[in-house]
Amino acid sequence: MPLKNSSEKKATKFKEIITGYATPKVIDWVLKNKVDQGATSSFNWSDKDKQLLKSILLDPKVAPADLPLSDLKYKKFFQSVIDNGFNADDVRLFHRYKNKLPLRALGLVYDLSDFSVDPEEIVSNSKIDAGFYMLEVMISPKSYSSRLPFILSEAPRKGKDAASFLLYAQAEKVAKRLVKLDDDASLVIKLDTSWNPKDIKHFKLAKLTRNFFLSRLYKKQGIDFHLQSKAEVNNAQLLKSWKQYDQIFTRQINRQHVSYDVAIANEEKKATPSAVDQMRNLIRSLLK
Repeated sequence: MPLKNSSEKKATKFKEIITGYATPKVIDWVLKNKVDQGATSSFNWSDKDKQLLKSILLDPKVAPADLPLSDLKYKKFFQSVIDNGFNADDVRLFHRYKNKLPLRALGLVYDLSDFSVDPEEIVSNSKIDAGFYMLEVMISPKSYSSRLPFILSEAPRKGKDAASFLLYAQAEKVAKRLVKLDDDASLVIKLDTSWNPKDIKHFKLAKLTRNFFLSRLYKKQGIDFHLQSKAEVNNAQLLKSWKQYDQIFTRQINRQHVSYDVAIANEEKKATPSAVDQMRNLIRSLLK
């Protein structure tokens, strides 16, 4: 394995601190205090954390080159976040303006600029880090469709099954689903006859913490999430819940291949009263 140069080492250290240390602290605060549900709370960094974050975010020699520290408004933003922490209003503002923040430079998001278009597929330029993600997609094809298939999958690897993540998107609407990568992997977006690469108007693969991933996993299955209890979920339990979650999208494939006539026949059969019930209803109506 080739040795990493100094710039690669800096990038790795930066990513570890931002995605593996700082971000989980903020996310756990959001979940624990139900800030994402509208509750009011505040979060402050320790003096040690402030010193650490300033050393990697505000020092141009350490921060990634594509982090816009030369832009004064971004530098003030980072300075304020470090010095003052967060409150509920900050979280709401973050969601409102997150597409304008340098999340990609912070190692928190991948977008289409991290992929290359081939004749038959769209492939990531490098391996995507193992971990938990939220996939967001919006497709705007020439012909409207309420069910546009979008498949993100791991590139084939010798001796290992490639995981695949299916999503059906409605045209002009953002569709979402969770993604779990057990290992660093090159990712492939499979092209479909109903759309082409230029039709993808929004693509984002946002890195999640384990707890935030669990919260969305349980929410999709209609299960309440409590940070204190779910923090102890072991890998076997997580895998079981993940398989149940993924089956939700697998069932969509089965429905996709059922003809309209068959679907209508089955549904109407369930909704149509039996001959006995119809006779009872008729008699009741005549006796009124």
